[in-house]
Amino acid sequence: MIGLNLKNYNRIIIIDTVNTFGTAVTWTGLPIFALHLTGSDIYTGVLYLTGTIAGILTQLFGGYLVDKYSRKQLISWCLFTNFVMMLTLFTCIQTRTFFLLFPVMTLSQSLGALTYLSQEVWYKEMIEHHKLDLTQGQ
Repeated sequence: MIGLNLKNYNRIIIIDTVNTFGTAVTWTGLPIFALHLTGSDIYTGVLYLTGTIAGILTQLFGGYLVDKYSRKQLISWCLFTNFVMMLTLFTCIQTRTFFLLFPVMTLSQSLGALTYLSQEVWYKEMIEHHKLDLTQGQ
């Protein structure tokens, strides 16, 4: 394992875990909160549909973007842009501009899926490059 700093690798795993947990809480709670504010079952269902649409968009364009750009830069760009999208989402909720929630949630979930895809490719490259055998716990 020459050249690999396991502390940095563990930090990446911890950041990914926190990011995944936060995303799961947000994308489960936000449509439910929108249901509470709007009272519309249809609108809430449409907000849950944004995850499927984001998955389709990421499947179509994600591989190209991950291959074309640096994984680290793509992850950083997606996380920063997704942070801005989250601020926009909560601003939309506070100002009750619900029509903006659907496109902003779709974009935010697409960025989250692209981040996840970039991380998976980056992890695989690190493991192959450093010949790590993670199954042995080393």
